[in-house]
Amino acid sequence: MRTRQRTLAVVALATVVVAWFVGLYRHETDISPFLKQVLPQADTFERCDTGIYTGIEGAERRTVGYVAIGEAGGYGGPMRVAVGVDLTGNVERIAIVDHRETAAYFQRVLGSGLLEDLQGKRYSDPFQLDRDVDAVTGATMTADAVAQSVCRAARNVAGDRLNLPLPPLASTPIKFGLPEITLLSLYGLAFAGYTGRLKRKRLLRWVSLVTGLVVLGFLYNAPLTLTNVNSLLMGYWPGWQSHVYWYLLIGGVLIVPAATGRNPYCNGICPFGAAQRCLAVAGGAKPRISPRYRAYLRWAPRILAWAAILLALVYRNPALANYEVYGALFDVVGSYFLFGLLAIVLVASLFIRRPWCNYLCPIRAVVDYLRFGRKWVRSTLR
Repeated sequence: MRTRQRTLAVVALATVVVAWFVGLYRHETDISPFLKQVLPQADTFERCDTGIYTGIEGAERRTVGYVAIGEAGGYGGPMRVAVGVDLTGNVERIAIVDHRETAAYFQRVLGSGLLEDLQGKRYSDPFQLDRDVDAVTGATMTADAVAQSVCRAARNVAGDRLNLPLPPLASTPIKFGLPEITLLSLYGLAFAGYTGRLKRKRLLRWVSLVTGLVVLGFLYNAPLTLTNVNSLLMGYWPGWQSHVYWYLLIGGVLIVPAATGRNPYCNGICPFGAAQRCLAVAGGAKPRISPRYRAYLRWAPRILAWAAILLALVYRNPALANYEVYGALFDVVGSYFLFGLLAIVLVASLFIRRPWCNYLCPIRAVVDYLRFGRKWVRSTLR
């Protein structure tokens, strides 16, 4: 049994590595359709050595503007934006060339009018949310990626083609507030409730679960998802100053289990796990599936997570095969399929203990893989 598990673990790792390289070499976006879209008055375009396109009009070949591609990190990975800039350094039009964001949240940004608000801004503007750009509730990282992409493209044109003076960029403030403090506090509670020698451990567990449900779930909608894991595998690491929460989440959920063998997030913090626990109390849920079948059913999330990761790596889109229902519950955002799956899971939680965590959750599958690898390494070293 152990030999078979190790073989499957090696095969899973090998296929992930192959998918990573396949996605790396197959991914290429043709930006030519976007040039005319953001600088419609130009008849032809010439590419400069620096990657900026010069827009040319008429037989006299008059320069009417420039197009640059700006890139910044979003929630799921890098976002590339084509930006048309006029001869004075003002943004004319914007088009999204490529992105890795979850579709529902990306549509929220597009529907907010953010692209229209960025048109007409000058290259020297700050392009900062809540300063000169309106933030988008529930999609802050995506909105910030759009704004920063436009800013970088406009500044590239101004400095490289227009020879305009570039004001220094404002330093990125370190974002450390209530969400980060809450997450660190919950890690401490989870360790104390599950590994500490303290009285009322059950009470500590419930405090951490309910706090995670309310704060990380409904208030901030910030649980760890497979999109985060895929972004990590693809090397899409956002700037730490404005994404401290992201690094704390990754570290606590993935690095801690790999280093210690313990899983404080899934057992004591996960907002969706807490929702299932509350429903289990209300409905009197029990482990109604026999141990024999549970052993087989636990392979379902592992296979699903493996397949979703492979698809994401091949197509270089972290959110491509994401089937998690967190957004449907905590932010009422998602497809009909996700809302239907959410309804099934919530009803099942009344009768079966944590059905999502045990039989569907891809994060639990990833954590189990890391813990298995840790045990294998330790046994080998011994």
